[in-house]
Amino acid sequence: MISVSDALSHLFDLVTATEVEAVPLRQAAGRVLARVVVATRTQPPFAASSMDGYALRQTEVEPDAMFKVIGEAAAGHRFDGVVKAGQAVRIFTGAPVPEGADFVVIQEDTTRRGDLIMLGHDIGPKTNIRPAGGDFHTGDTMDAPRLLRPADIALLASMNVATVPVYTKPRVAIIATGDELVQPGEVPNPDQIIASNTYGLAALLEQHGAQCRMIPIARDTVPSLTQAFTMAQDADLILWNGMNLELWFEQFISNLGDIPSATLTEGVEPISIGEGEYEGKPNPHAWMGLDNALIYVDNIAAAFAEHDPDNAATYAANAESYKQEIRDTITPLRDRIAQIPEDQRWLVTCEGAFSYLARDFGMKELYLWPMNADQTGTPQQVRKVIDSVRDNDIPVVFCESTVNTSPAKQVARETGAAYGGVLYVDSLSTAEGPVPSYLDLLRVTSQTVADGLDAGLK
Repeated sequence: MISVSDALSHLFDLVTATEVEAVPLRQAAGRVLARVVVATRTQPPFAASSMDGYALRQTEVEPDAMFKVIGEAAAGHRFDGVVKAGQAVRIFTGAPVPEGADFVVIQEDTTRRGDLIMLGHDIGPKTNIRPAGGDFHTGDTMDAPRLLRPADIALLASMNVATVPVYTKPRVAIIATGDELVQPGEVPNPDQIIASNTYGLAALLEQHGAQCRMIPIARDTVPSLTQAFTMAQDADLILWNGMNLELWFEQFISNLGDIPSATLTEGVEPISIGEGEYEGKPNPHAWMGLDNALIYVDNIAAAFAEHDPDNAATYAANAESYKQEIRDTITPLRDRIAQIPEDQRWLVTCEGAFSYLARDFGMKELYLWPMNADQTGTPQQVRKVIDSVRDNDIPVVFCESTVNTSPAKQVARETGAAYGGVLYVDSLSTAEGPVPSYLDLLRVTSQTVADGLDAGLK
């Protein structure tokens, strides 16, 4: 037996950094800048008006002062003369400030009759001029590495950079396994669920700069799994959930060649399944809840950094940003649930897939079946939950999106508890649905629990 750190070290010793490629500026958004880029011009290249108005001498600015308009300057069309005492040039935003002028009076602060203008009484000290080089100068640089955001693309364009050196995208193959899974859009059998984690994981990885390939679902047979791993041979990194969610994976490690992998549940304190066929094994639904979500993100960033050390800082920054989004979304809901009296703080669901969420929110847990193997619920299971809800005066019950809600609604009817609605754990929706992303899944589930508890106590 070796430590986790040693195991990861062995895996990532097989990894080399991705290569650098030059791409057109239009294709650089979302890529990681590989080398420092140097500005080839000064921006603005000249003192430019920031407002529509009149260019004149600042020393002559006073209420009711009059000036003769001697010409016009527009963006792309400068005034070639010199502004002298008592003179002004009509100027538009972006136009070069003519020689002799050092102040632009906005047009709203003037009155014009023919070729004469008169200044108003409320002209402030602001010159309304963008100085040459106010943004950057020739030779200024954009540092690397950095994930290129829209603002960076605009800056590169203004630096007159048409081709951008970026790292090639890490390629990640994502494999879902299990006879119980079908793809979104397919019709599951009564004992199947929709494969959703792979889609959420792909979106998360792509947000951090990876290029993902979705491998078809591998069934619980040696030939199917062998085929899936053969299809993943050109991946740079494979990420596993762990906790026996991929029961067959270990026997195929030898087929992965030099492709490294990482387990996203490393560092998660497991909760054992309390009953049924898998009693004593770790509950694999560790992605639910705030604390574990942060661990998942850290593990993804660490795996990327080990695989691509030159961009470690970028991955770390992206991870911290995403973790803060999760905190900002979930922490208020967790705090809200914490205000509910402890004896009423129960999470009653169809499936024991929310154990980590219950632990995270300081709730006691009750469910019809421990794992999603029986979607109808036996009379004994339903009766047990009904009795527990009555004995503990539990105000609300919920169900999970991929299973039959009838047993949960029966519990609600027979006990007088409220039915709080559907929670999400295994399935993402389409972009137009309630949980199109992992963060939405956490938010909607937590919000539903909080709202249900509040309503049940009224």
